[in-house]
Amino acid sequence: MAASHSFSEEFYYAEGESESNTPTLNSMGQPVSLYGAILLMTDEQFAEACEANEINPDVSSAAAELVEAAKKHDTVDGYTVPVSVYLDADGYISIDVYDTDRD
Repeated sequence: MAASHSFSEEFYYAEGESESNTPTLNSMGQPVSLYGAILLMTDEQFAEACEANEINPDVSSAAAELVEAAKKHDTVDGYTVPVSVYLDADGYISIDVYDTDRD
């Protein structure tokens, strides 16, 4: 069932991620933020998501623009981990965000 976003900023960007352009991963190698998940998309997936949102995939800000597009679309597939975040208005393109490691 589709739901609205209700997450902290850390869900979208792990600390230091946007400056380094390096995804933050948990111990299982899974992205713990939406930005990190976007950075790990295949070139084909990334191009498709950019095209659906009329974003130029060749600009350095494209990943951040996809985060903003996801916020605008405001749709996730529930709140259980992994959280599937829709990157397009029609809900055809989604990526998963996982939990951070717990100490």
